[in-house]
Amino acid sequence: HQDAIDLRNDQQAHIELVRLISTTPDMPGLLSILGDEIDRLFSPYGYLINLVDEETDNLICEKVRFPSKLESVAATYLGYSFKIAEGHFNYESIIHSEVMQLCQSDSDKYQDAIFDRFLLWEIKSILVIPIISPEPGKKALGNLMIILERVSDNARKIDKIQEILLYFMEPLLISRQFTKLKEMESMLTSVHVERQHALSFIKQIYNVTSNDLIYSKICSTFLNWFEFDCAIVQVVENGYLIPKASVARTPEDETLREQWEGHILSDPYPVQVNSGAFSNCYLAKVKHYFSDMRKILNLPMS
Repeated sequence: HQDAIDLRNDQQAHIELVRLISTTPDMPGLLSILGDEIDRLFSPYGYLINLVDEETDNLICEKVRFPSKLESVAATYLGYSFKIAEGHFNYESIIHSEVMQLCQSDSDKYQDAIFDRFLLWEIKSILVIPIISPEPGKKALGNLMIILERVSDNARKIDKIQEILLYFMEPLLISRQFTKLKEMESMLTSVHVERQHALSFIKQIYNVTSNDLIYSKICSTFLNWFEFDCAIVQVVENGYLIPKASVARTPEDETLREQWEGHILSDPYPVQVNSGAFSNCYLAKVKHYFSDMRKILNLPMS
């Protein structure tokens, strides 16, 4: 009798899930529903939902949830680009559609910086579950990285989430295509302004022959375009990121600029993926934006 009740409840939950998905056309809404299902099944430490970008053939983090103490770190992973290359666990996940349960001991097998987070964030395991393409023989659409605080047998939960993922495949494909069209529309409307900015910048540096002046001009232009207090340009030399110029927006920010550049000059960042945001940004070729540095000063970042 209890089994029949459980089966009926399960069927009703699936019907409600399908209804939610079918009435949610946008990507953020679909990913929010999927995130709720991950939370319901696994009660995880956190998770990342990643989708393959067909243009770059990289895996892009489209949704992330970390515990409240790492909330500011979570923002840096949104939009993060993971490699899909041999030697990285995402290769097995996306190309071969493998389900993987990774532990700290697996760091010897793969060239992935995420293993450095195991000790820093006190996590024990990461489940990597592919989002299988509805087209036979195609690589996976993306994957889930479910971060767990303990190692356990998750076979039944994995079966459940894989069953749930079947409902998301087509809607995610359609939503992604729609998102791409909206991005193209937005790009076309802004391309004129961006072109004017670019032409203005090119004209300004055309007659500048000194590298130092060019670096300073890049900093000044960046501050003109964005509402930051200081900007710095670093160049890779002998395996380190070396500051070449820095500019402050106002005289009041000059002391901060001097301290910032002086600190980096005295202890430059090595070009290694676990050496901090600067190095990771350079190596992964992705931008990092920290909306409030005060919130992350004491967090384990790298």
